[in-house]
Amino acid sequence: MADIIYISKYPPLEGGIASKTFWLTNALARSGHSIHIVTDAADVDAHLAIQDGDLSPETAGIRIHRADQAVPWHIPNDKHHSISLLDKALQATTENKPDLIVGGYLVPYGIIASLVSRLTGIPYVLMHGGSDIQKFLLNTVWPQALPQALAGADRIITDVDNQDHIRRYTGRITVLPPYVPDPSAFTRLSRHKKDKIKLALIGKANYHWNHKGWQRIADIWKQLSDEFEFMVVSQGIGLEDFKNSIPEELAGKIQWHAFVPPWKMPDLLRTIDGFFWLKDLLPFPMFSNTVLEALACGTKVLTDSPDLVEGYRRHGIDFDKHLIEVIPLSLLGKRTSNSIIEINILKQKDADYWDCSEAYGQYISSIERVFFDALSDAQQRSSSFVID
Repeated sequence: MADIIYISKYPPLEGGIASKTFWLTNALARSGHSIHIVTDAADVDAHLAIQDGDLSPETAGIRIHRADQAVPWHIPNDKHHSISLLDKALQATTENKPDLIVGGYLVPYGIIASLVSRLTGIPYVLMHGGSDIQKFLLNTVWPQALPQALAGADRIITDVDNQDHIRRYTGRITVLPPYVPDPSAFTRLSRHKKDKIKLALIGKANYHWNHKGWQRIADIWKQLSDEFEFMVVSQGIGLEDFKNSIPEELAGKIQWHAFVPPWKMPDLLRTIDGFFWLKDLLPFPMFSNTVLEALACGTKVLTDSPDLVEGYRRHGIDFDKHLIEVIPLSLLGKRTSNSIIEINILKQKDADYWDCSEAYGQYISSIERVFFDALSDAQQRSSSFVID
């Protein structure tokens, strides 16, 4: 077993990376690893902080270190979050003497992991999402720091969409699915019964919320029968703008819900019959954790992407036998789309679900192998250096 410093985004911050960090570190701790999570202060971004999201259930083997040091005012006028993260990571490393350092997202956590590794000599593994590659690496932001962080990693866990981008800097890569839900939490069991059929939109309302197809979803909702009810689970600086865009006849029919922490997501999904995931207007391809979590909970996914199942298969995740859960909406008129929703959700209330147990087991064991390979390589280098 390994002692690991894991530097990453973590609740109460929302988002796929924070959720992935929560579930992955819990799985690693259950496998016997000792995990020290180094993350941001709980109040680092109020717009995207989940209420009570810093009150995660206690898990044996996990300790959380928050970079919440008081920073005096200084020129330039900045909170210096990254330096606080670096200092907290160095403190955790000095006190706990880990075997391995993991950066859970490229910016800033991966860069900090590379610095801590360089300062301490401890090997490090980098992980990334999709937006950090698109927004930073491919836009040549920090063209010295990012390539060095990538090239110096003992291993990088990447995915099929980004492997070629990463291979420009290093061949020490392993291609894995970005995320697989934990079947002990995400399951169809104990779904909530209710009179109406609930449809939901779940996502961050950022500057670019209007590129997510949300207005199209609202237009579909307003044409559905009274047998449906609607929920929006969202936070962010664009939320008020989205609320103001809702058609007047629909405004009073929507339940507005703030984000929930990862450990409450399965129960939320079991209250929802249909989850919308539209891709046509997105600025770049995105891997959705919530699509997989919904399918595992027996919540139907409504999408404008006929190739959604194939897209996940490319990532190594196969649920094609559960295609009934994915209802293509692209190339269809609004009336036809609404008819499909009525037929597939109203008349088929008992959805099947994706049993992700096998995929999850492979996902966790593959990540553990990457960690042990990084440790093995570092030990061999150390032995070679001593012999020379």
